[in-house]
Amino acid sequence: METLWDCGYSSEKWAPNQNDPKSTRILINEVKKQPRVTAKDLKASLELANICVHESTVRKTLNKQGVYGRTPRRKPLLIKKNVCMSAETLQKLGDAKGQ
Repeated sequence: METLWDCGYSSEKWAPNQNDPKSTRILINEVKKQPRVTAKDLKASLELANICVHESTVRKTLNKQGVYGRTPRRKPLLIKKNVCMSAETLQKLGDAKGQ
């Protein structure tokens, strides 16, 4: 017999509704504590509370609460070579504008 989401719900029965206030509260509190947490990590924290949901359910629930984007974009690493190149470029632009 197949299981649904690997949480023990059989495919013959429907999984219980997980959009209850308790699970939403747990998700919001986790996001407030650690804003860069991923949907996969949030799913794991809900499973510790015996609430089995899919990652897409976590994202949809957070989006309804006004919390978007669980994977923030990061700035590129500024290494010495890139900093020197940008300084030279700015200097050349400054010389070109001055003439």
